[in-house]
Amino acid sequence: MNSSVGSPGERIIVALDVPTRKEAFHLVALLAPAISIFKVGLQLYTAEGPDLVRAILDTGAKVFLDLKLHDIPNTVARAVESADRLGVQMLTIHLSGGAGMIEAAMAARKESLLILGVTVLTSIDREALRVTGIESEVGNWARAPESTDSWPVRMRSRFCERILAIKSNWSFQESAHPARMPPIRSAP
Repeated sequence: MNSSVGSPGERIIVALDVPTRKEAFHLVALLAPAISIFKVGLQLYTAEGPDLVRAILDTGAKVFLDLKLHDIPNTVARAVESADRLGVQMLTIHLSGGAGMIEAAMAARKESLLILGVTVLTSIDREALRVTGIESEVGNWARAPESTDSWPVRMRSRFCERILAIKSNWSFQESAHPARMPPIRSAP
């Protein structure tokens, strides 16, 4: 997938964060004239499956499959192949799966599939990481750091230009919680 996108409808991705096919297609029908990329997340994909993705693709829209794959390398590679066969344009993997998993995902994809790596979920705070045995700062994982010895930079350099780095303008706060996240503002 070409990272330089043309029309405004290709620069906006609408999340279909709804529980049913009916609600998802209501949004697609309503927005499809202006929006060409729709995100299908874990809730909707689990409820409605690959047939929903095929049906969205049949409308001429593109699909961003946001599943944050995280498993053993072979399992993730087979899931990437399945997403490729479905015809999705974008797919997420969770980078904490390690280098072997990332390599397997990248090797399994076709050139047209853009894989996005997730480092830390926005709902994770310092204490949640500590409980799971990770003592580093959340911000070190969640943002594109300047330091060349940080984990995200090392991963990007290892996989060259095959990993797209997207820096969120959401900044980590000591008491990070989705309900207290800053409001989303439109770009000027």
